[in-house]
Amino acid sequence: MFKCKECGKIFHTSPDYCDCGNNNFSEIPDDSSVKNPAADKKGRLISIFIFILCIIFSLLIWLFD
Repeated sequence: MFKCKECGKIFHTSPDYCDCGNNNFSEIPDDSSVKNPAADKKGRLISIFIFILCIIFSLLIWLFD
């Protein structure tokens, strides 16, 4: 996303000129591209827990079969 440096209007694509006549824009990061590291760590812990749980269940089935 791009923001006009003069009037502050936000554009989703890179424009040539703003409605105010300015051609200087600053690029601002899109909210969807910002990652949350805490959520990534939580998801990784959940997947490790499920993996260990599957291994335990498979060992139990193998031992008591």
